[in-house]
Amino acid sequence: MPTCTRRGGWPLKVELLEMLGAERLVYGRLGDAAFTLRIDGTLVPPKPGDMVSLHVEPHHLHWYDADTGQRVG
Repeated sequence: MPTCTRRGGWPLKVELLEMLGAERLVYGRLGDAAFTLRIDGTLVPPKPGDMVSLHVEPHHLHWYDADTGQRVG
């Protein structure tokens, strides 16, 4: 599962949080790109406006084409 820290990794600017029972969705921006992160609902979440650093193992990443919405990786 991805982790959010305050140092290293990819910089994510947090915009919105959504609680979904056992997990939480963190919506934000990596530069100009929209990015959604799923984290365990028991973790202390970042706040909107926070800049956090993502550390993600490649097998947890899912990439989609912005124009078609089709998964590309």
